Amino acid sequence: MKKRFTPLCLLLAFITFSSCEKDREPFTLEELFEINGLPTKRFELRLNGLEFETDLANGLKTNTAFGIEASGSKVSYALSISDVVEGAYFGNTDESKVFLNYRDANGTLFSTTKQGVRSDLNVVVSLYNVEKSVISGNFSGTLMASQGNLQLQVSNGSFLEVPVAKPAFGEMTARVGNRSFVAESCSFKSTNSGGFIFETFLGVGNGDSTSVNITVEQKIEEREYQFSAGALTATYNSNTFSSNTFKNQYNGESGKLLIMAIDTLNNTVQGSFNFTVRNAFGEPIDIREGNFNALIK
Repeated sequence: MKKRFTPLCLLLAFITFSSCEKDREPFTLEELFEINGLPTKRFELRLNGLEFETDLANGLKTNTAFGIEASGSKVSYALSISDVVEGAYFGNTDESKVFLNYRDANGTLFSTTKQGVRSDLNVVVSLYNVEKSVISGNFSGTLMASQGNLQLQVSNGSFLEVPVAKPAFGEMTARVGNRSFVAESCSFKSTNSGGFIFETFLGVGNGDSTSVNITVEQKIEEREYQFSAGALTATYNSNTFSSNTFKNQYNGESGKLLIMAIDTLNNTVQGSFNFTVRNAFGEPIDIREGNFNALIK
């Protein structure tokens, strides 16, 4: 890992070099980083000892993972972690979300994930600046060829203030029984049918195979809604691909919905919910710790 310097050290270095170099322009911050061996590009690493660096790197945050795409010199890298929270991420804990892929100039694919081999990828998010929407950190690990036994060693990997894009998918999470529900999208839609208003929140997750649908039969306000009031319905579908609705569709029988914020500027509605739902066979499921930030359609 490259040595880190404090802002004071950089300032002292700047003063020293400026006093010695009277005939030239002051050093830029990038030059000072380069002098002190710090990363100067958005994405850098050593691959079997050879340096790779590029500014062609961008990040994408979905509801279930975060990825960085970097490219240069006819090669490309894809680094994935499960979130943007500061901390350490390990490939051997969840290889479907924490991995590094590399495609060389010939199109050969290498990855830290390979069946039957334990990943040694280590990723550390050292800084996530929410206001600037940028992320910084470092990584290392072993890349393995998809075919054959060829391996490549990645060291001194770093990503510096890579922009984090967040597509407007909306978010919804909950505990469904003893499992976690994480929606890949969450939307809010208002419809008027025969003079009756229906305002619906829909969270869809697990590759469109599960869904949570909450409907308020009146125009929503920032307040709490109860099932006992008769204007609230909720449905959980455990398998949207199945035609067996008697088994897989669960309808709400008790619980509450809290609308916390209606943001017309950013077109979102935020809230929380807790329900008990039951299918046609009388089998109940508790849905707890529900939270959403729905995109207004």
